Amino acid sequence: MKRIFTAIISIVLLLQPVLNVSANDELSYDNTTKTMTVSTQNALETTDFNAYEIEHLIISGSISYIPINSFSHREDLKTVKITAPVERIDSLAFYSDRNLCEIDLGKSLKSIGTSVFSGSRITKIEFPEGFETVGESSFYKCFELETVVFPTTIRKIDKWSFYFCDSLKTVTLPEGLEYVGDCAFYKCHSLKHIEFPDSLKYLGGAVFYEDSELGYVYIPDSIEAIEDSAFDGCSSIREIYIPEKCKAIEYAAFSRCDTLLCVHIPENVTEIDSDAFYLTYNAILFGKGDYLEKFCKENGLKFSSEPSFTDLPRNKWYTPYANYCFGTDIMKGTSLSAFSPDLPLSSDMACLITARLKNIDLSQYKTDGRWYSASRMYAKEHCPELLGKETVSRLDLITTLYALSDNKDISDTELPFSDVALLSPVEINAVKWAYKNKISVGTSDTEFSPYSPLTRGQCAVIAANITLTQQQHK
Repeated sequence: MKRIFTAIISIVLLLQPVLNVSANDELSYDNTTKTMTVSTQNALETTDFNAYEIEHLIISGSISYIPINSFSHREDLKTVKITAPVERIDSLAFYSDRNLCEIDLGKSLKSIGTSVFSGSRITKIEFPEGFETVGESSFYKCFELETVVFPTTIRKIDKWSFYFCDSLKTVTLPEGLEYVGDCAFYKCHSLKHIEFPDSLKYLGGAVFYEDSELGYVYIPDSIEAIEDSAFDGCSSIREIYIPEKCKAIEYAAFSRCDTLLCVHIPENVTEIDSDAFYLTYNAILFGKGDYLEKFCKENGLKFSSEPSFTDLPRNKWYTPYANYCFGTDIMKGTSLSAFSPDLPLSSDMACLITARLKNIDLSQYKTDGRWYSASRMYAKEHCPELLGKETVSRLDLITTLYALSDNKDISDTELPFSDVALLSPVEINAVKWAYKNKISVGTSDTEFSPYSPLTRGQCAVIAANITLTQQQHK
């Protein structure tokens, strides 16, 4: 029995791949580390790699490309390192390698084909300088991919390239990129910020479909159309600037954008699909010209002339809210060209904004004609605590709005703020009300800063959120 067992073990060992499999050194296999080293093109074309258990793959020598389907559907492969001058990886080369989590693409790669890394566990991909083309569905359903870094030589990201990369957070897109295909970043639920270079010529349909965390996108002036469903379901985006050369906004381009407040549309846009803003209830379309105003009227959308403020930069946290308040007549500027977002809010400003939020017809008050007189008279009757203050604090406005609110529900609300413990019960309830309804969520994750002077920018956020809350309860 012992001899039979020994013979069986010997046969099993003979059947296992061993170091330096081939005589011409095309393949080298380390059975201990499960590492395969491939050094020539011929080995890739003729070898059945399924005969080996490969956890680590090294492609070296003079290999210039990796053929179609070379290492697909492998459960064992974990890492790939390319040291050879590989210029292209053909379609399906590493398709559905479910445990592949790390890859070094080398220094010579120029393109990858269809579904090359689809279904893998890669967390970061960095393309070398000289790389130009990402093939169709290359990273389809790479759920753990977080970071993608492109070189300055990138020219094309084909359709479906990063479809459902649910963890993707960071994408760097350099100048030189010309084409981003349909559904390229479809359902990338963690993607928060992306800026396209001015070299971009085409931005595909459904490119950001249901990217629910996407908060800011810069679209360059070179784009002439916002394609079908481009931003459909982007439920965190607040503001969009349509590029100057754009002529058309297609079907469902901004459909179901629940938090979209402002869309800035240039006069060159003369074609907007009637369902371009389907189920996007809160947005104001800013622009000028008869076409846009008529389109809004026919489709039940809000229209406003473009504000001329020079102190509201794009991608500032307060800018979409300030523009929204301008478009809804809740707040105007301190001059035609200035919104003054950092200016502390005065008592008179707070009284006027409060009256507007309550939709009070101030013409009922007989005044001396000064801009604040009517709102002072309203405040004297309904919120006298705002009168006579040199500056208004964050807590002052919140407690006033809470007292005037028709909906005071604060059930099941716990505050994360460490600086509100000494507030009165009424003040605590006001902060809970603001927090629960996302009217004001604090100056940081742990601080509400109740006694800090309220700036006009902060007030714009509160006022806009109050308006949105009122609309939701209608």
